[in-house]
Amino acid sequence: MFSSARFILPYLKALAEDPDYVMLLRSEPVRASDLHKTLSRSITNVYNDVINEGFINETKHPSEYALFDNPFRVIDGPCYAFLVHGRGPAVGDFGEKLGSENEICSNITISSNIVDNLTCWNNEIPANVDSDDGIDPVVTMDARGAVLQFVNTFDFGNKYSLAIDRFGRYRGNIVSDAQIMVANAILDGALDEGIPELQLQPNTIPKKVIEWAMQADAKYHPKYRCNGDSMHHCIKGLTVIRVEDTVGFAINSNSINHVNNLSKKGFDACTDYHEAANFENQDEQQMGNIRLISVAAVRGFLPSDFSGKQSAMAELHDGVFLSQIKNNILRNAVSENGNVIVGIDIQGYSKEIEVLGNYVNLKEGVGMDPLDQYIALRIRSQAELQDASIVVTEGKNTFRQECVKESNVTSHGELRSRVNTGHHRALQHSSGEVEWKYGSSPGCPFQNHRH
Repeated sequence: MFSSARFILPYLKALAEDPDYVMLLRSEPVRASDLHKTLSRSITNVYNDVINEGFINETKHPSEYALFDNPFRVIDGPCYAFLVHGRGPAVGDFGEKLGSENEICSNITISSNIVDNLTCWNNEIPANVDSDDGIDPVVTMDARGAVLQFVNTFDFGNKYSLAIDRFGRYRGNIVSDAQIMVANAILDGALDEGIPELQLQPNTIPKKVIEWAMQADAKYHPKYRCNGDSMHHCIKGLTVIRVEDTVGFAINSNSINHVNNLSKKGFDACTDYHEAANFENQDEQQMGNIRLISVAAVRGFLPSDFSGKQSAMAELHDGVFLSQIKNNILRNAVSENGNVIVGIDIQGYSKEIEVLGNYVNLKEGVGMDPLDQYIALRIRSQAELQDASIVVTEGKNTFRQECVKESNVTSHGELRSRVNTGHHRALQHSSGEVEWKYGSSPGCPFQNHRH
């Protein structure tokens, strides 16, 4: 929520230039200039506390602590050590299919790195979905594309501690008050497109929500879309090495050890789930998941990428050389709330990959239990649809946990068959294209509206 506070502040500053701009919130008049001062002071308090003490001082600044504290004091996000991604920000789900030539990466090598003691978490932000006409409901976002956050996913005593009480009444806070005031100003024309540094189109806070917040005793019943963060980017859990939208890669001789995902359990009152989730992760809250190596929407090298290195690769019949996940050591991954903890994950429409010489032991003492969340190697359901040519030679890897091919077809060699029980939809898009109405880049809804 702290980023949401920072993002909305310039809009509030523009409103505060009119000393007479006032609106009702909770049946009480609130002046824009006063709210701007309060929000500015809170942001400054948080900054000074974190810089000088390392965390928000609960005693000195209890209201800031209640809104902005990071309970684990570690990075909130996917926590990549290495990320290779095609054109555009990597804020959607894992890739589904390879993009066009000018959108992809090629000839990537990630080799001989040591990643040790990596700890992160993902803060799920349940996002209200609504519209004034009720016909085309969308995620309720402010003018900068941040979610109007009503509740926390995790419960430190009272789930309804942010902007709505258990009876459905607006109780608000300095951030939601600012977001609603800005939305109201857009509606009544006090803010318009004439202010160069502000983009207004991403605002989707409907009039009915503004009118609800204006009254102290009005009731509102949100419908929550889950598995998104504060900007409604699709949550993907913790991924150490992520490569996708790539033609030709070598992930070789890396060591990953002691990875810990501290994410809480997902929100338990979801109406639906993030629309930018790919077809392999439908209706899933991924915040607790771990993938030590993930590749998605990838294929082998083109001959032109080699410059004499062909002898190191196995040539396929069509003249394409295999990408490699080779000689990596992956150990010790922990998540209390993960649906899956995966050593090597091959996702989307991927093909022409060799998995060779890897050692994977995700947790000492955990073996080949098909009912637990530990999977040494997973080849997801769509990888088989194009004669994928994913080579996993029996006896050439050391996998202490099970290896699965997620399909209804019995696999051979080291791969056991596991049926993917998630809900699938037809492949219609690359992941991440459908949740943002404005802008060409997912998660950057105002990108195309700079003045």
